[in-house]
Amino acid sequence: MIKTNRRDAAQLRLYQAGPGAGPFLKWAGGKAQLLPTLQNYYPAREEYETYFEPFLGGGAVFFELRPRLAFLSDSNHELINTYEVVQKIVEDLIAHLQTLQREYRASPREKYHEVRDEWDVRKLDDVQRATRFVFLNKTCFNGLYRVNRAGKFNVPFGKNPNATICDRDRLRAASDALRGMKLQALDFRETLRHPGPDDFVYVDPPYDPISKTSSFTGYTKDAFTMSDQEDLAKALARLNERGTKILMSSSLSKNIQRLYPALGFKVLHVTAPRAINSNPDGRGRISELLIRNFG
Repeated sequence: MIKTNRRDAAQLRLYQAGPGAGPFLKWAGGKAQLLPTLQNYYPAREEYETYFEPFLGGGAVFFELRPRLAFLSDSNHELINTYEVVQKIVEDLIAHLQTLQREYRASPREKYHEVRDEWDVRKLDDVQRATRFVFLNKTCFNGLYRVNRAGKFNVPFGKNPNATICDRDRLRAASDALRGMKLQALDFRETLRHPGPDDFVYVDPPYDPISKTSSFTGYTKDAFTMSDQEDLAKALARLNERGTKILMSSSLSKNIQRLYPALGFKVLHVTAPRAINSNPDGRGRISELLIRNFG
């Protein structure tokens, strides 16, 4: 277990309190709680040119690092569309969210089910799609993003009539942070073809479950399987041979613990709070792995 020093704790308080210091979405597996530990393992900014993150999710590490150049990607097209709207036309998104927030406060459950079940993503423009995405993230159960095999969002209502749907300051600050960064909806295999010896890759894939009841890989309609984990390891091994700096977060999975040392990576056990769990009693500290090839 790694202890958090006072500097780390102060930075985490700033991250949590500052309107522009962190993600604008809540995301299962998000790394906000692990930031004080991760800070000990980032390369110095002058040691890399471009930052790559192929499983963007809530983007906690990107927002903390604020790299000069970044290639940010995810296989979730709705997520990347939302980031692009925040990056390019955030004021349009804010206007739409403010309208939805007023309507939601008047009739929370009804508005939630209308947006979830009746808004047809295929008929919406980019801003409307992003509006729907942020709205559901703020009002669904636990902020989860889960879809069924047909790709339909199926998380139940979160029962919070006072949910903050439009955080204008945080959205504007995120827009500033994303300015000039490359965003693309891609499978990790494609993203990981691009980094070179002067780049840094942070990898936070859907976790390999440590038990039969802990699996949650429903961010897209295609589950992230052990075969995907093995493909990821092969892609990272190729980057390791190129000299790319790599840092990866993972569950305390026996499969992962076997896989990466054999490829020459260092594996470290750390602990972090669990932010999202259907059972409040399950939101304590959990063990995770950090996997890296430098330092």
